[in-house]
Amino acid sequence: MKKFFTLFLAALVAISLTTCEYDDKELWKEVDSLNEQLNNLNSEVATLKVLLDALNKGKVITNVQQDEDGYTLTFNDGKTVSIKHGQNGVDGEDGEDGEDGEDGEDGDSQFVSVKIEGNQVVITMADGTSIVLPLEYTYTEIRVLTFEDKDYKGTSANYWSSMIPSDGQNGGGHSTYSWHDAGNTELRFSHTEGAFSGEAGVSNYFGSDLSIATGNASGYLYDLQAYNVSGGHSGTNFCTHFGYKEVDGTTVDGTSLPLLEFADGEARVIDHMWVTNTTYAVAQLTDMSAFAGIPDYQLSESTTFKIVVYGYADIDDEVSSTTAEFYLLKNKEFVTEWTKWDLTVLGKVAKVQFNLVGSDDLYGQWGLGAPGYFAYDDIAVRF
Repeated sequence: MKKFFTLFLAALVAISLTTCEYDDKELWKEVDSLNEQLNNLNSEVATLKVLLDALNKGKVITNVQQDEDGYTLTFNDGKTVSIKHGQNGVDGEDGEDGEDGEDGEDGDSQFVSVKIEGNQVVITMADGTSIVLPLEYTYTEIRVLTFEDKDYKGTSANYWSSMIPSDGQNGGGHSTYSWHDAGNTELRFSHTEGAFSGEAGVSNYFGSDLSIATGNASGYLYDLQAYNVSGGHSGTNFCTHFGYKEVDGTTVDGTSLPLLEFADGEARVIDHMWVTNTTYAVAQLTDMSAFAGIPDYQLSESTTFKIVVYGYADIDDEVSSTTAEFYLLKNKEFVTEWTKWDLTVLGKVAKVQFNLVGSDDLYGQWGLGAPGYFAYDDIAVRF
């Protein structure tokens, strides 16, 4: 600001000292340029006041529209504010050894970027500070994938039930199918590799008898069984997830984990889903079989087992943009009933992938010793 007014004053002094014979067009151009910068600065100050007012009053952004020269943000009270792109400043010149270089020219905007990160909008200023405002897209209805035949919008009378194996509770060998909740949530699961790459197996099996799998390598025969419930969350059917990747860090980008995607390619907000453990997972986490390759395993307070979901903003994206997690086991307490998992933190996503991650004591000579399973139901999507 000081630099700006110094230049402005210098221009005025120069004009006042010139005679009428002097060609002052260039100086007037400079004055006009400074006036334009002053107007832009006043506009940005007004924009900043609106943003800070929204932050202080707890307003929520309901829409982010990208324009040719910036963004228009809409708040939940109907008001809007425009954030304009600026041009980058000019880099300063390097100084000689032992001497400071010349300062570069300032850019013409105090706003550097506007980014959507899950359920929030991050506005970054030229000085590096950020303004973070909550984002909640408007919607007219919530559609729910229930896995119940009566709710299927297609022509098949038993679309979901037809995928449940009738010869036992083992999902292996029955997990090569795909499904699509057409005409409703538009969520789709497509099986692309062998059963061991993952599955989204429809089921109606449930139970709480851990002896079927505790310390038993054949516990996988009950991998479609939801633990300690009496069926699906809102009906009879639900779905079981199998699939995990052992990764360093927090990303599984580029892996072949099972994914749910919107068949029409549209990005939407998944409001929530209901999740619980499977009998197979609880049994093995309670008393690990020798097959797991962790001979000294004992369930302890520090043992954890969680779902990590990765959200992708575009159907073709290979790098996830947002994540969320849900603990199936923590402090020796298992999730033993259908529990609501809020997924709005992901923001708008075109597809999601699920991974199972355990604490260090769950990894042995063959990797994750715990079965990479969980059960889910009633996926709610905003439209």
